[in-house]
Amino acid sequence: MRRELPLVFAASALLVHYLLCPKFQMTLQERPGLDAFPGAVSWLVYPWEPRFASTCGGIPSSIQDVVRHAGQDGDHREVLFVRIGDEHMTQRDAQVLAQQTLCGLDSVAKSIGWTKPHVRKNMFRMSVVVDSSQLSMANWLTCAKCMLAVIKAIQPFVSPFYDRMPGLISVVDPPFVATKAWYMVRPWLGQPTREVVRFVQSEQPESD
Repeated sequence: MRRELPLVFAASALLVHYLLCPKFQMTLQERPGLDAFPGAVSWLVYPWEPRFASTCGGIPSSIQDVVRHAGQDGDHREVLFVRIGDEHMTQRDAQVLAQQTLCGLDSVAKSIGWTKPHVRKNMFRMSVVVDSSQLSMANWLTCAKCMLAVIKAIQPFVSPFYDRMPGLISVVDPPFVATKAWYMVRPWLGQPTREVVRFVQSEQPESD
């Protein structure tokens, strides 16, 4: 009997693994609202679903810190902070980063009062600050591939719903290799998003 216990636990773990795989999760037809967003992936939890809040709350803090709603800037725009070059910006973490991005965007949208796309008084009221100071020759390709995976996952929902929310996207302290990453990611961004991207240098403190 004792010999059989490890096999039972292994079989149980394997069953849980398969049940949690995307292909065993509910189909889009069983997820109300997703029919309005063709191509939306079934493994993401969306803002209108009852388990959205608990899903966002369960994301590890290390991932939450990579993409987060950071309050308002001086122009009263809601700020979504993104840290490019973080150790978690890999293909391995792309799914949870995609979910965290939706969580951050939803938090921004609620602060703005955004409930449906293209309401003029709420358009262009988000500022995305992309900290690229940790991007380097060693990690730019890995980070770019992760960003592509995140964008592809959220695009079917984000593009039609949030496309007029960003008023400014500031890529801060971009190293030379940021240009390569930008050319990989740029084709996947909608025109309204591409139009508001700016590459800027942070203000360095004056030396004595």
